[in-house]
Amino acid sequence: MENHYGAVDLTLFGDYTRGSFDKGGDVPRLPPLRYGVQLSYDKEDWSSSLRFTRAEPQNHAGANETNTNVYLLLNLSTHIVSRVLISLKCCYSPRAITS
Repeated sequence: MENHYGAVDLTLFGDYTRGSFDKGGDVPRLPPLRYGVQLSYDKEDWSSSLRFTRAEPQNHAGANETNTNVYLLLNLSTHIVSRVLISLKCCYSPRAITS
């Protein structure tokens, strides 16, 4: 949605990967099911976003890896571009919250 105050965008996202070897066993380092929502605002040289991600437990970790619990991640970012092509970016990501 865009007007003279800027543009606001709401994004829903998710991803899931599952893998196993032909001879048995789970493929290592695959992320668990993740999904979330992002709210973004843009106006001229200024943009900001707030993104919330939830990751489900990883119960199919590969060999020599450990399963993970559910975690939540909240990211806040802002981006300003000056007229002399200097870009500043500020991000805040608290540590993952486990349940």
